[in-house]
Amino acid sequence: MKKSTEKHESPNIKEDIIEDDHNTIDSMSGLKRKRK
Repeated sequence: MKKSTEKHESPNIKEDIIEDDHNTIDSMSGLKRKRK
């Protein structure tokens, strides 16, 4: 049970992290553009 859940959770977590990174990069770039 643990192995199966880990396999299903790991890819979802990676996707969430990637989405969060893109969102943070967009927000940071937007702030930098506004400041400039």
